[in-house]
Amino acid sequence: LEPGRRILKAMDFNGFACVEFKKDERDGLYKLIEVNGRHNLSTLLAVECGINFPYLHYKHVLENEIPLSQGFKKGIYWVDITRDIVFGIKYMTIKRCNPTKFFRPYFRPHIFAIFDFKDLKPFVKRCLYMMSIYRKIPKHERPHNN
Repeated sequence: LEPGRRILKAMDFNGFACVEFKKDERDGLYKLIEVNGRHNLSTLLAVECGINFPYLHYKHVLENEIPLSQGFKKGIYWVDITRDIVFGIKYMTIKRCNPTKFFRPYFRPHIFAIFDFKDLKPFVKRCLYMMSIYRKIPKHERPHNN
């Protein structure tokens, strides 16, 4: 939390931001991946858990209301079915992941990253994109050939 705040302060950034770090396995240090000054794809997970960041942001910016700490639901999975289809099969075959563990989020409380019956266009577009990625994988590296 503190390194992210220092980066935002150095940028003179004011508002909602997602500051992402990843742990570098070579030295054990967290490295900056990116700073997003917008709500990202996983925002829907937070909303489903009871923390509506876009609404809190709106209240802060337009009504000058400082968001207060609030309760939230735990144990909700964020499921990206399009990535699971393409990369999950490969992961299970190469890493020998337990299928029960892999499919657990689908049988527990979850929210889909892209899929929504009310608006299928983003899901269809993502499926087409993931198929184009899959086609770029050399045939000898595709899961069904391993």
